[in-house]
This record gives sequence, C-alpha cells and structure tokens, in this order.
Amino acid sequence: MGYRMKRAVCLLLCCTLLISVLPLFPLAKESSQLDSLQAQYDSLQAQQQQVSQQLADTNSKITAEQEKQKLLAEQTQLTTQQIGVLEQKIETINTSISQKQTAMEELGATIETTKTEIEQKKEDASKRCDELMEFLRFSYMENDISVLDLLFGAESFGDFLSAAENVKSVSNYQQQVMEELAAQQRSLTQSQEKLLSQQAELQTLTAQLTQEQSSLETDNALLEQKRDEYNRQMSESEDTEANLLLLKQDLQLHGDEIQTQAGVTESLIQDIIQNAAQNPKPPVESTPEPPSQGEDGNDSSSSGSGSSSEPDPAPPSADDEYDGSFIWPVQSSDMYVSSEYGWRFDNTDFHTGIDVTRNAAMGKPYVASASGTVIYAGWDPNGAAYNGGYGQMIMIDHGDGFVTLYGHSSALYVSVGQQVKQGEVIGAIGETGWAYGPHVHFEIRVNGSTVNPRLYL
Repeated sequence: MGYRMKRAVCLLLCCTLLISVLPLFPLAKESSQLDSLQAQYDSLQAQQQQVSQQLADTNSKITAEQEKQKLLAEQTQLTTQQIGVLEQKIETINTSISQKQTAMEELGATIETTKTEIEQKKEDASKRCDELMEFLRFSYMENDISVLDLLFGAESFGDFLSAAENVKSVSNYQQQVMEELAAQQRSLTQSQEKLLSQQAELQTLTAQLTQEQSSLETDNALLEQKRDEYNRQMSESEDTEANLLLLKQDLQLHGDEIQTQAGVTESLIQDIIQNAAQNPKPPVESTPEPPSQGEDGNDSSSSGSGSSSEPDPAPPSADDEYDGSFIWPVQSSDMYVSSEYGWRFDNTDFHTGIDVTRNAAMGKPYVASASGTVIYAGWDPNGAAYNGGYGQMIMIDHGDGFVTLYGHSSALYVSVGQQVKQGEVIGAIGETGWAYGPHVHFEIRVNGSTVNPRLYL
C-alpha cells in the first residue's frame, strides 16, 4: 500500500489505542467519522489509480498519433516529389508535341507549295508539247512549203546552211525543253514524297507523345488523390491528438484534485484523532451519513427555526452548533469535490466553501443540505467583488446561527421566504459568476463566519 494509506492505517491504529487506554472517552462519533473518512480515502486512492492508468493510455495514444503523423508527412512529401517529376515530364512532352505540330504545319505548307509547282510544271510541259506538235503539223502536213522546200529554196549556200541549222535548232530546243520539264517534275515529285514521309513520321511521334501524356496525366491524378487522402488522414490525426491532449489536461487536473482531496481527508483523520485525545466532547454532536449512492436521492430531516440572515459576525462556539444534520448538496454516486475549503493557489486565495460536482454536471439538480427558510435567491448582489462572484446563488437559514449558501447555479427553483426540506431540489449546477467548470459552491456559515463544511457532513 502507498505511503498515505500507511499513514491512514497508523492513524486508525492510534485511534484504537486511544480508545483502549481511555475507556471513558466518548469516541463513538469520532469512530464513525474515521470510518467514513477512511472509506472516502480508499475511494480516492482507487480513483487516483484509475486516473493514472487513463493518463498512461492517453499518453500511449498521443505517441501513436504522433508517429502516424510522422509517417503520413513522409508519405505526403514522397508523393509530392513524384507529382513534381510527373509534372516535369508532362511539361516536356507538351513542349515536344507543340514542336512536332509546328513542324507538321510547316511541312504541310511546303507540300502544298510543291504540289502547286508540280501542277504548274505539268501545265508547262503540256503547253510545250502542244506547241511542238503544232509546229510539226504546220511544217510537214499543212503548209505548202515543206522543210526540204525551205532548205532547197535558199538562194545561196549560206542561206541553205542557215535554214538547215534553224530546223535542227528548233528540234533540239523542243527536245531540251521537254527533258527539262520532265526532270523538274520528277524532282518535285520526289520532294513531295519525302515531305509526305516526314509528315507521317511526325504524326506517328505526335500520337505516341499524346498517348504518353495521357498516361502520365492519369498517374498524376492518382498521386494527387493519394496525397489528398494523406492530408485528410493527417487532419484527422491532428484533431485526435488535440482531443487527447485536452483529455490529458483534464485527467491531470482531476488527478491533482483527487490528490488534494486525499490530503485533506488524511488531515481530517489526524485532526479528529488529535481532537479526541485533547477534548472528550466532540465538536459536532451528531454525524450524518455520507452522500447516498443513488442518483438524485432525497433525505429529509427537521431543522431549527429561522433567524436573521445577517447576524453579527462571530466565530461559532460549542453552544451555537447546529443540532441537526447536513447532507451533501449533490446526491449522486459520481459526486466528487473539485476544490476544498481553506487556502489555495499558494496561499493567495482563501476558499470559503467546498466546490461539489459530478460527471456531466451542467444543469443537474442539487438539494438543500438541511431544512430551513430561503433568505436569498438570485444573482450575487456583490457582483465581481472579492468573494462576491457567486453568480446565481441561494441562501438558507437553518436556525441556531446556521446558514448555508449555494453558488454558481444555472437555475434557481426556490424563492425568498419559501420553506424547504432537507434533500429537496432547490437549484441546478452551473458555472455562473466566478467559476471554472460547472459545480455548486457550498458554504456553511455559523453566526456569520464560514466553517469547513466537512466538519458537518
């Protein structure tokens, strides 16, 4: 068992020894209180162990989410790099396709020009052929003078030679023209065939590049989908981690509260034993039972007569103690104290009551700790003054100088002058006024001075 548990057991043993050596000492009430406080201490220790296990589990989950985020970040970075490579390839292919298309346009224009030149040469050859045929027909068939007549008609030998040379020249010229035209036509035809072949190759390359481009774009789209999925998982993991960190913070705060309660409980055990050894008369004549285990259970008892709500402040004496019993204002099995009575925050703030709450406390009911008369129900008249941030509050006069206060309520179900019974629902838990988290601030005042409510619960 832990150090604090050992101390509590030792204190209980001391109490037993005191009872054995002081047989006339009236320790019945102290024994009941010790049993109740020891049970509360054991429960707090169990809660602390549970909170520690929850903290360990939460830390493991946080570590797992952080490792997941690290892996997702690496995968996202790798995918982004792959996308960049593909985009560069796509850009290069697009440039090549554009160049091929420009080249095909230029070849197309050249082919069209060559075709036009071929057609023109064909027309020229046909025209030259027609002219030659016309000349021959005119010379040998239709004219009255034949080529021989032209030759023999010369008046001199010089004229004869000149005429013969002219006929030969005409014939050679026509032949030369026809050969030149045929050669040009063949050259143009070869050029056209070569251009058409180049055009076909460019078209094939362009088709291949277009297909490769389409494939790369498909791969790129898949990679972008994968990256989007990684980013979605990263966002979910970050949200999960944030929630786990909030849970961890809440668990740490709850663990601190439990530890504080355990320390207060242990201190109360020691105070009861020391008081019993020093003073045979207990500080409180009757000890009520701790909070019931039922949800919103009721317990009723009578109380004293009403008294003024503003008596002269004076510390309570034994003769002024309330004769009846008080119960916890929150009647639930999951009830716990979030802040104790006394100095807190490094002795910078004195807490004049105890803060009582439960799981999912907002709006849940709380009850009158004892029977009495409602002397105030409304917003704290002191506003934001020190110790005046109670928000919506209720004050009940129980007689014999005892007044209870219930602060930070989200709703009030009673009015001034109303008689209430112990265990009767009077308000709802809230966090109005100066409050952190939903709870009911519970005070017991005796003759105008606050006392530790645990001494009467």
